[in-house]
Amino acid sequence: HGLSGLFGDISIGKEQVLVNVYNGKYQDISLSNSSIRFDLNSSTSAKPNIKFTGYGDLKSIITFMREEPLGLEKNINSIPENISGNANFEVDLKPQLPQQRESVDYTYLAKINLTDVMIPNFLLRDDLSDGKITLSIAPEKTEISGIGIYNGAPISFSQEKPLSTNPSLNYKRQLSLISAGKKLSTLHSSMPFNATGPIPLELEVTNFSQGVSKVSGILNLQNTKLSIPRLNWTKPSGAAGRLKFNALLQNNILKNLTNLNLVSADLSLDVDMSFLPVKNKISSATIHNFQIGKNKMRGSVELGGGGIYRAKLFGPRLNISQFMSETLHSNELQEPYLIEAKFDDVFLWNLTPIQETALTIKNFGQYKSNIKLSGHVGNKPVNITSWLNDEIREFKLSAQDAGQVLKGFEITDSISGGLLSIYGKITGTGLKEVTKTNILIENFGVKDAPLFTQILNATSLVGLVNTLRGKGIRFQTLRADVDFTPNKIEIKDSFASGASLGVSTGGAIDRNSDQISIKGMIVPAYILNRIIDQIPLVGRILTGGEKEGLLAAEYLINGTRDEPDVIVNPLTAFTPGFLRAFVKATRKPLE
Repeated sequence: HGLSGLFGDISIGKEQVLVNVYNGKYQDISLSNSSIRFDLNSSTSAKPNIKFTGYGDLKSIITFMREEPLGLEKNINSIPENISGNANFEVDLKPQLPQQRESVDYTYLAKINLTDVMIPNFLLRDDLSDGKITLSIAPEKTEISGIGIYNGAPISFSQEKPLSTNPSLNYKRQLSLISAGKKLSTLHSSMPFNATGPIPLELEVTNFSQGVSKVSGILNLQNTKLSIPRLNWTKPSGAAGRLKFNALLQNNILKNLTNLNLVSADLSLDVDMSFLPVKNKISSATIHNFQIGKNKMRGSVELGGGGIYRAKLFGPRLNISQFMSETLHSNELQEPYLIEAKFDDVFLWNLTPIQETALTIKNFGQYKSNIKLSGHVGNKPVNITSWLNDEIREFKLSAQDAGQVLKGFEITDSISGGLLSIYGKITGTGLKEVTKTNILIENFGVKDAPLFTQILNATSLVGLVNTLRGKGIRFQTLRADVDFTPNKIEIKDSFASGASLGVSTGGAIDRNSDQISIKGMIVPAYILNRIIDQIPLVGRILTGGEKEGLLAAEYLINGTRDEPDVIVNPLTAFTPGFLRAFVKATRKPLE
């Protein structure tokens, strides 16, 4: 069988025969300190105890161990395919005839220490290199353990192959390694996150026949920057985080994830997911718990006809602003979806929550992230619709009781009744976001408004002050164009008109310092002024035109919202329209 160059000794005694081999070769394998011992006092025929130690190429050693009289074919087959390297090996066994090797008393132990090992397709189609591995082969199991380099980082692992309990079980493998975040981000096309930085992993892989594998893992995200772009959420490196999961793979293709649990700062997720192996897409998901910021929900997602994902969500809280600021602005083609949801409280912008809400979001066909929301604010119904038009998000808000809705949103409690309608456009994101709105309120009253009271007092409209403090002043309409940015509220054009009063407003409020800079015009007896304004030629000269009157006063508001300073300009107070125009035109040059 290719033995050559043997050097050793033989000793023969009454109880045993011992053959020691100190040096020798078997084909290209070097043998050293090997022995064969025959026990002669056995009640049956003498059985040898064989111990081989040596050094050589792993492939040659595996061939040697498959051949007679060792015959470890079944055990050797559990070693990963195409493994290569140089090995120190040690085999200790009692050879049996082939038909006797399944007996319970057939014992052997083979240990192989490998260096410079390379295992192709070791994990997720990537190789292990520079390995130092120990193989232990016994009748009941084969064990492999060692260290190496995987994806440029150290890895330690152990693998066990039971040989009798379950014929369909190939092996169990435990791994401890550090993976690059970018590698995990690209594992599957449906992965919703981006990761950068090192991620220590603890994995347990159970491999069965027919290409089936079960994987459970724990990922330490402490030093990883993790982001979920569609949720506008980011975990910085250094913040605590952990991910646990169980996965089922078929021929290295992900079939499902169960008990997936992600915990990090203000995010918590428990979900089960199934995947379409051919299309590499999520086919269904059950969300047991999902919390991020103010959001808390549960629900399910199914891939339906036409490739449309249909989700049903429920929960106590939803913050739409978190999802709108980036994702819903974009006209980028995403997977088509339909979301139907019910929440106790829905948060929008910096307003108090809309309660008892029903929400529908469509993003397929002609729909571009269309949103419909109905609920209650201040026990009064409110409806919001929103849609994408090119790169601009447009929306419309309507309510049947403007006073209750504005009070519920904690904007003002001085307005009573009225029909509210707001149309808006949102452009840009983040600090560059601009919301342009057209606001209309019809048939409403104003009562107990401290700032408004100061303006009327300053213009000596005592009767209107008393009305404001009593039953309130009625207005037919208020129309306003207002722009909102993260830093400023700009009132470009606002005018409220009623039988007894007309009020125009323009200016800005700094949202950071709360500073106010507003000016406008107070027009008493507005309806009477409109009648005069209709007189040809003379009317327009006397009143000064639309939004002004025969008698009118210009007011200024400065300071802060908590401590405003109200000033009525004496040069414009209750002067005819043509005189006010002259004063305004000449005031700056005179100054």
